[in-house]
Amino acid sequence: MNGLIDDGFTEEKINSIIYLMARPNRQHLRIQYNICRIFNDYFRNKNKKCEAVSEDEIIINKDNKIIPDVLVYCYDCDENDNDNDNSFDLPLIVVEVLSKSTRKKDLIVKMKKYAELGVQEYWIADYNSSVLDIYILENGQYDFKFSCGIDDDNTDEHEETNKDLVPEFAPALFPDMIVKSEDVFYSVI
Repeated sequence: MNGLIDDGFTEEKINSIIYLMARPNRQHLRIQYNICRIFNDYFRNKNKKCEAVSEDEIIINKDNKIIPDVLVYCYDCDENDNDNDNSFDLPLIVVEVLSKSTRKKDLIVKMKKYAELGVQEYWIADYNSSVLDIYILENGQYDFKFSCGIDDDNTDEHEETNKDLVPEFAPALFPDMIVKSEDVFYSVI
């Protein structure tokens, strides 16, 4: 034993504010795994020097350490070239899986920080509604593009927010890749 107490929490620091996060539940972990698998299968089949990983730290400076649920990195493409003199690898795409305890932070605080960093795509997965919201960075801010999800006739949640629900899509950075909602939320529905 190394003398550290495992209290079950992970610590993030955003703009000098410390956030403690509980370990994710099984549904949350399945979505992370499914998204990583979708990307990594595509990268392997296309022979791309890219990878999707879960819960990798982005350490920007002493005031900012962020742990996204899923990060997509590419090592041989111009999209990952960063003109800033940063000491961290900038992911091309970040995915956050919503939970009750992180919902507000993911939708406001982290979204703003990822935009400031220049992360090109931000996805928000909600396992309660089986919906993935896609945002693209435009002029330094995220612009909502669409929702991908499993159409459930029993809920009107996305009709109320005027979001179009599509069953599949291609990420802006990988236009020949297909992401299907049934694959993202597999074994969650």
